[in-house]
Amino acid sequence: MLNTIAMLVRARKKGRYVPAFNIYNLETIQAALESSCRAESPVILAFGERYLSYASFEVIAQMAECLSREHPYPVALHLDHCRSLENMYQALKAGFTSVMYDGSNLPFSENIEQTVQARKIADSFGASLEGELGGMNDKSGEGENGLFTEPMQAKKFVRETQVDSLAVAVGNAHGLYREKPHIEFQRLKEIYELTHIPLVLHGSSGLSMETLNLAAQIAVAKINVNTEIAMAGAAALRQALQKETKMENALQWARESLVNVMMHFY
Repeated sequence: MLNTIAMLVRARKKGRYVPAFNIYNLETIQAALESSCRAESPVILAFGERYLSYASFEVIAQMAECLSREHPYPVALHLDHCRSLENMYQALKAGFTSVMYDGSNLPFSENIEQTVQARKIADSFGASLEGELGGMNDKSGEGENGLFTEPMQAKKFVRETQVDSLAVAVGNAHGLYREKPHIEFQRLKEIYELTHIPLVLHGSSGLSMETLNLAAQIAVAKINVNTEIAMAGAAALRQALQKETKMENALQWARESLVNVMMHFY
């Protein structure tokens, strides 16, 4: 497995993005890798800090390493939305190749301070580092307290933290969108022109392919997808359990559903 630096730089040069799919068990890892094979494209396996109640860093890293060993396309194992430097260290120690320090809930100066510490930890393992600036809520797509990523702050943040990529708030949101999302492409363009690093769009579930492709042409080299695939997998599992008496068959059915949804994001 690789860190994300080269794959995101390459994607940015081509005006494309690499999808990061949330994973939390064997079937989600298998689905993400299968989608990568079918699309003939790199993929990022994203395990959130909040998923630690499902599996440990060691279990996820070992499964990802084993399954990706013969994979024909670049794979990164990424720690998503981490707010604990200790957890970040433990993930990297377990074998993660990329990490995100999420200090978006902190005051600007403290976000910089903590992300600088995250940079030192990531460097000690040769891992890539993603930062986040600005706020996203889970409903409207408006920034937390109206805090969209401010371009000049982004410039200062990137210069002082030396992050490899930056997650931005430009009208995107986690979870389901209540209304049609409005992405501020001009803000995205201004941020990129001031930072010159690959940008990341979280909350890509619910965004149209037209929106995602335009964002990629402007600045975005990584998109994060969870809600759509999680809902599709749960729906498929419910259907399967009505017809199947064996759990392994139901899980296989759900896994194929995950792959089908993931394919829409390449």
